[in-house]
Amino acid sequence: MRGDERTLAYMAKRKSDGKTKREIMRCLKRFTAREVYPTLRRPMRLKYARGSILADMRKSLGLTQKQVARELNVPNVRLSEIGREVCPHEEIRREYDRYLNAKMSSDKGLDSL
Repeated sequence: MRGDERTLAYMAKRKSDGKTKREIMRCLKRFTAREVYPTLRRPMRLKYARGSILADMRKSLGLTQKQVARELNVPNVRLSEIGREVCPHEEIRREYDRYLNAKMSSDKGLDSL
């Protein structure tokens, strides 16, 4: 807090508004919680490939959602939801990523022949 200019400016403004140090700290904690909460709610975005990247990989392989869904034994609407980032479906996303990467590496092996 002592080194951040934005925090110091915020504290000075709140102090001029008549807030006590305790009230200012409460406001800062609430602000921090609002900033951090979305990241805590969606950590999977950091762990797995984005849905749009998976969709682009699938398209570059010339596969449809239905074809991949049949291979993974899942409804194709789940792949659509992953592609649009509507629902995480972490387990399906992992399998989808593995499947596409395996397909890409097998296609590269055929290209070298």
